[in-house]
Amino acid sequence: MKGRVYALLSVFLWGCDSAPFLISHFETDYQPKLKTVAMLPLWLPPQNSLAEKYGLGLERLVGEAVSRADSAGTFVFPNSIRRRFAGAADSSILEMPTEELGKRILVEGLLYARVVRLYETAGSNPTSREIGAARFQRRGVELLFEFRLVEASTGKLLWKYRIRRFGEDVLAAGRQVGKVLTEAWPLHP
Repeated sequence: MKGRVYALLSVFLWGCDSAPFLISHFETDYQPKLKTVAMLPLWLPPQNSLAEKYGLGLERLVGEAVSRADSAGTFVFPNSIRRRFAGAADSSILEMPTEELGKRILVEGLLYARVVRLYETAGSNPTSREIGAARFQRRGVELLFEFRLVEASTGKLLWKYRIRRFGEDVLAAGRQVGKVLTEAWPLHP
């Protein structure tokens, strides 16, 4: 029983936040090379109407967070990338090889931002949840983001981070994700 409690606690803590993956020798080998970083258009989960409705707002919040934290000098926003690939769907841009993207956008680093999960719930409590339901659900929105920073010329994964936040609405959760991202961004001075 005691082992089960520890296992459940570790799974819960792992689900709340994950430690960032950062390639070894990032500061000496890769950070000096990354003078420009482009955030690609946001990847949204398919058939998620909430994500489609708030996708551009979340993308803007994340882009602002990265640009505040970015010490690499130049940060290219997703709308600039969309203009360079006029008429191309976001999904086709995200499927391009990193080397080709880096050359066409003229950047050293590419930031892939992905909404892994986004849902809204009315919540539950002991009086409103169904009989036999084992979990309490909080009211509001759960938002799980995954970020990957890759070297454009090689496609090598340099940094990966997952952020899971809750909020009263989608944009409140997005602001919390932006705040954490600003603190976790690996290209600080």
